[in-house]
Amino acid sequence: MAGEFLVNVGGDVYSAEEAHAWLAQTGWRVVDELPLAGPQSAIVAEAL
Repeated sequence: MAGEFLVNVGGDVYSAEEAHAWLAQTGWRVVDELPLAGPQSAIVAEAL
């Protein structure tokens, strides 16, 4: 999947753990993680 994102849109794929760490480092608190279709998920967070 990361290869497809890189080729088609110039993006990359990151783990939920990486996103949680970025949010914590920037003053956000993870509230929930919602599974979506396929391997994707949505992380819900709020500013502290």
